[in-house]
This record gives sequence, structure tokens and C-alpha cells, in this order.
Amino acid sequence: MKRDDFAKIGFYLPEGLPNKEYALSDGLVSVILDQSGGLNMIEYQGPRRTGARRGAFFSNGIWRRRPDFFPEPVIEFRIESAGRSGRPGFANLALCPYGVAGRFEWAGQEFERRLWIKGPAVMMEWRTGGTKPARISLEIREKFLEHLNEHSAWEEPSFDPQWQALRYNILRNFIAQAADRQPTERRHEACSMVGAAGPADWSRRDGRTSLSVEFDRKHPARFFIVFAEDVHRAAERLSKARSEWPAWYRQQRERYRELAGRVPALKSGQWRMIPEIIRTAPLFLHSTRCEKNESETAFRPSTRGYWVHNAWDGQFACRVINACGDTGTVRRYLNFINRSRGPNGAVIMTCDLDYGPAYDINLHHPAIDRPLGAGWNVMLDSWAIENLHEYYFRTGDRQTLRALYPYAATALTTIAANAGPTGLVESCFGGTDYSEQTNRPRFEDPRDNRTLSSRLSGVEDIGLLFHACQQGAELAGALNDEKLLKTCLNLSRRIEAGFMGHFFDAEEGFFIDCVWPKDKPVNRNRTFRLTSLLALSGHGELLSLDEWDRLADFIVRRLGHPVIGLRECPADQPMHPTGRNRSENWFQNASRETFRLARLSGNQELLRILLEKAEFFFGAERVLRENLYNNQATQFFDASRLYVSTSWWQCMTTASWWLGLLEALAGIRLTQGNLEYLPGDGGSDVRLTNLFYGGRVWEVDVRGRGRFVAGLEINGRPFDGTQQLEAADERPEQRVRIEKTNRPPVHPVVLGAGAARARITRLEPGRLEAGLAAPGYCRLWFYSPEQPRLLVDGRPIRFAWSPKRHEGTAGFRAGGDSRLEIRCPAAGRRP
Repeated sequence: MKRDDFAKIGFYLPEGLPNKEYALSDGLVSVILDQSGGLNMIEYQGPRRTGARRGAFFSNGIWRRRPDFFPEPVIEFRIESAGRSGRPGFANLALCPYGVAGRFEWAGQEFERRLWIKGPAVMMEWRTGGTKPARISLEIREKFLEHLNEHSAWEEPSFDPQWQALRYNILRNFIAQAADRQPTERRHEACSMVGAAGPADWSRRDGRTSLSVEFDRKHPARFFIVFAEDVHRAAERLSKARSEWPAWYRQQRERYRELAGRVPALKSGQWRMIPEIIRTAPLFLHSTRCEKNESETAFRPSTRGYWVHNAWDGQFACRVINACGDTGTVRRYLNFINRSRGPNGAVIMTCDLDYGPAYDINLHHPAIDRPLGAGWNVMLDSWAIENLHEYYFRTGDRQTLRALYPYAATALTTIAANAGPTGLVESCFGGTDYSEQTNRPRFEDPRDNRTLSSRLSGVEDIGLLFHACQQGAELAGALNDEKLLKTCLNLSRRIEAGFMGHFFDAEEGFFIDCVWPKDKPVNRNRTFRLTSLLALSGHGELLSLDEWDRLADFIVRRLGHPVIGLRECPADQPMHPTGRNRSENWFQNASRETFRLARLSGNQELLRILLEKAEFFFGAERVLRENLYNNQATQFFDASRLYVSTSWWQCMTTASWWLGLLEALAGIRLTQGNLEYLPGDGGSDVRLTNLFYGGRVWEVDVRGRGRFVAGLEINGRPFDGTQQLEAADERPEQRVRIEKTNRPPVHPVVLGAGAARARITRLEPGRLEAGLAAPGYCRLWFYSPEQPRLLVDGRPIRFAWSPKRHEGTAGFRAGGDSRLEIRCPAAGRRP
């Protein structure tokens, strides 16, 4: 077991932890390290949920907002060697998603400690390179037993002499609606055992319980903490952990190494930490993976903090894992989400590993009695369609597509049936208290003010629904489902026609929050939020094509923050008291769309803010958080306020940063059915290597500055007139060379076509012709020196045109082999 195993998929931290705490995770378990060398918390969840948001098992409660919890670590380690006793802190560390290794000197001897997680087991080891024996004690502060775990009480702890281990169990809190599904012999919510590799001395005094063992150069000391749902299973896991230590370690090492080998590598200008985000984020996301069974996999929302196996954050983790080629995990997650649908056929936010969809008392979810688009949120189903689309067009796995497609088709059909005349549906992004926080009206029925149920039409929801319609149409075309294809086209055309009129505030140049009612939206909530940019998801960005510059300018003018970079709401915007902190908080959920907007709009100031803050904060913390708050004693951390930033490596945020950085800095988008190079300028030369896509390994070199492409070659072959990246030959390695310029092309350029592929057959000033291979539908995005005619198989196609950008977009039917023509009235004339 080598210390470098941890650093190769994580970080070296010579000075120790960058902040007071750091969360490690693997599946069902999180361990919260403390700078002092102890553990502040061990979270365990599942499959029986011990609390929707707080799965704390051993905990000093540092983030629970409770004054009666204690600040010291709940588990500490005392070393004795050569007559000296004390508790060494974390120093000289190698840290990775699931483990940490540290070296230190004590009483003239060199020591090394390791802690790592595999599934429901925490493994700890202490070694010495010296000649003298030493003793290590694991000490548990049992004051945590004075507090309920959410709603469940602790059983009296005991020492089990048969297993030489301590037992800590949470009594089962039978919830009425689930009790009849529980075997009667299972009396515990969750069980744990704390033991050593062999016989250990144990004692209990002064509120502490201790296990103590001796070790020397040849015989390391090992401790285990295992979790299960009953006392017998916990004992079995402890026995297995003791015997399977080397095999388990190899399995973890190989699992993460395999994924690390498929993560792209980025080099760009002066940035040192941003490449580290690209390298490590997929690995930390992978540590949130929870196996339900052989065919289903869930994702935790984060490595620390939230706890529901949800269809929100998990779908973002799925997207990055798919981008890194772990198709097995992605397929099992798609199965999990699909089998977790509620009685109304919708993807539900709270998906328990044992029960499936559940009414969640902690998040106040409404009863599942509202149809999609008629009060029930459409975002989760839209993301599910997006993930299925990305998986299918990356793998070509028609068996999985055929199995899952009927449910996606039903969801889209239901949504379309409940849409108003202009494509609006009753769905509004937000949390349980968003109504107050964002100045929204509250309805008499409390279910209309909750996370998943709303009578309002939100800007993010409708933008994302437009995107889902484009990808739903492509999936329908791939399976020759004419009925759904027509449904998607009809709904998306209505949305496209009315979107900007409903949601864009022409005076301020930004999106408003929501409108209502859907049939005649005469009411508007003129609240501005950074997370409204989620409306730019995927093809949703094309709805506001002509206003990208104003959207970006508003962010710099009204949403810039001198310390944290950006803020969720303008500082001068009147807000309800519960929402006033939004002007001092940067919600990270829409980071991908913010990054991409900065590039597409050409707003270098916004791009600079984003890149500099990414470099700075990640360099200081080595973690991506859901929120950045400007209310801490330092710029990063204040233990008394930790509850406001407990979501570490939150999947939605982490995926948003990872994909956003690839798109803004490298210009590479890989989530719409083809590999694309986005227009715009990332601010510096960039080199992206080890990018797996379409059965090939890609390397992309971008040189020069400017919005436009002066030249694009793949394996030495020029590709002009398109920014879709297509393999130039049969070789497994594809090398892309791109030269940039600010000089506009004299010919049209295909910027994107979703899952359709445009192959240029004729290119000259003012004219482009191409063969178009499309799955029954195409959403085209193109540049032209002037407003052209657009023809498909000789028939004219109507399109939206941006005179500011000289870009157009259109959605149209197209078969497997169509002929595309973009023809300017005055060929060759510059704009």
C-alpha cells in the first residue's frame, strides 16, 4: 500500500488540510476530517435513510446549528511512543476522494497513518518506520449519544467480547407509511461496530470509550468502523473487513485508477488549479456512487451535506461520468432513475434505495398527485431525457434506449398535453422556501409552494423543457416514433415563439423569475437571479441568441461581487428577509451556463471573473461547494457558519464547473450528440488531451485569439465550414488543430446540429452545401456573413436570425440523408 496511490488520484497537501475540515466519501459513507487529526463526523446512509439531509452517525454536530453540540472531534487518536503521548494533527498529506495518508514525526520516530473508505467500511492503519514499539488509541466522545439522530434514539452502547468491538446502534423509528414493509426482526435504523485487527484493550471513562493496540515496524495497527442495518450483518462486515483488507484496497485503487485514465487533461495559459479541477472532479463525483443492486446505481448529492438519493444532483454526476466513458455506471443510474418514478409517472426527487419514491417529511414534498406540467416540476424529467440522449448517442446502445424510451415519451406527452397556448407549463425551479426568497406569490394550497409543485411558470423550467423537446425529437426520430416527434416539434415551436416575450426584461437586459398563469401569463415576477441562466441549458441557449451580450453585461454590472466573484441577486433588489443573503451568496448551480455565456457573448470581463475565482478558491480549498458565501471570518471558513456551506463536491455544482470550464476555456462541448467546438474565445491557448469520444481518443490544440476559426484540421485534414469535430480517418487517435481569428469568415459555417452530422460538400464565399445525416430531426445553429436562405432538400426553412451575431437557428424535419444549403443573396460580401 503506497502513499502515492492516494496522491495520483487526488492531491499532495504538505501543510495539511486547507481548512478546518475536509470530507472524504465512498458510496454510503462520508468521513469528515478535522485539522487536529481527529474525525468530526461519520455519515452513513442506507439503504434505510437516517435523515433526508443529515445522515450523521458519529457526530460532534459542528454543522447542525445547535449550541449544545461540542466543537471537539467526536473521534480522536492518541499515540504513545518513547514515553511521549499526544494527538498528532493531519500533516504532509496525500488526499483523494476516498482516503488520506499522512506522515509525521513523533518522539524521534517516523510514522505514517492512513484512512480510507470502501462502501460501508472505514479502514484506518498506523505504521512506524522506527525501531521502538508504539501504542495507538481510538477514542470516541460519547456525548453525541445525548442527541437524537434526526428522529431516532440511540441504543445503549456496548463492547462485544466475541468480536472485540464496540457496538453503536440507532433504534428503528418506524414511520407509519413504511412500517408494514419492514421485517419485524430488524429493530435498528442502522448499526455500527468499531474494532481492531486483533485483540485490543478497551476502556470507558469520563465520557470517552477507547480501543487501544500496540504496533511496531513489522506489525501495523488497524482499526475498522463498519455499518449495516442489523447487528448480525454488522458483525459479518467487520469480519470481512479484517480478512479482505488487501483485496478491498486493490479494488478501490483500480476502480479510481481506471476512471482517472479516462479523464481528459487540460493545459491553458497561466492557470494551475483549473486543470486540477478537470483532473479530479470526476473522481470525487464517482465517490458519491451508491450501488443498489446489479442493475441499479444511485448517486449521493454530495460528498458531505445533503442526503437523498435524488434525481437532481445525481443526474449531473451521471453527465460527467458519461463524459469520462464509464457507461456501465451511467446505464445502471438510468435504470435507477427510471424505476424510481412516482405514481404520476414523473421522475421524483427523493429516491430511497429501499422504498423507491417516497413522501419526504424533511423536504416537505407534496403528495404525488399532480401531473407533469400541471403543477408538477418538469426539470427532473427533462434532465432524464438529456441523460438518456447523451448515453444513446455516445454508445449506440439501442437495447437500453428501447427499454427506457417509453417512459420518457410518456413524460413528454403528458407535459405537452398540459402546456398553455404559448408552451408554458406549471413548473418553477426552487427549494422549499423559494417562494419567499424570490418574491414569488404564495398560493392557498401549500403544495403549490414547494420544491416540486408550483402553479408558476419558471424561466429555467421552460428553457430546459425546450432543450428536452429538441433531444426528445431526436430520440423519437431514432426510433421512428412519428407521434412523439410531432408532439415535441409542436411544443418547442410554441415555446420558441413566446419565450423571450415572457421572460426577457428588455429594460434590464436579463431574465425575470417567472410568469403566471400558464394560459394567459399576465403576471410577472420581476426578480433577477443568476440561476435563471439555467434557462440556457443545451439548446435552450438558442432562445436568447440575439441577447447574449446583454445577459452577460447584466451579470458584470449587477451581479458582480468584490470578494466572492458573483452574487445570486442584485444588492439593490428588494427581497423578503429570508432572501436577503442572496446578494452575498454565489449559487454555483448555473456555473456551466455562466461560463458558456461568457464565451459565446465575448464578454472577457465575465470570463476573467469566473476563471480567476475558480483558480483562487479551488487553490485555497481543493473542493467545489454549492454556495460561496461572503459571511465568513476568513474568505473561506467560519465554523460557526459551516451549516450554510455543508454541501461539498455537490454533484450539480461540480458537474457545472467541470463542463463549463471545458466549454468556456477549451471550447469543447460533448453533450449534444456530437463533439463540437464552440464559437468564442477562451482567453488563452489551450491543449486538451485524453478526451474519449466516439470510440476515439482526441487531442485538441487551440492557438490564437478571436471569436472565429481561421483554420481547423483533424489528423492533418482540413475541415472548413463546420465546427463539428468528426474523425478524419480510422485511427484511434484524432488530433485537432484550431487557429483562431477575429476576422469573420466569408462563407457560412455550421456551428452545431445536435445529433445530426453535417458533412460539407461545397464551400465558397456566401454559400455552403452539406450532406446532413439526421435522426429524423435537426436543430441547426449556423453563422453566415449576411442573412441567407436556408434550404433542406430544396425546400425553404424558416429560421430565427440574429443580426448582431450574424447567426441563425432552426429546427426542422430531416431524414437520414438530406441536403443542406445555406446561401447568401450576395455571395462573398462581408457583413
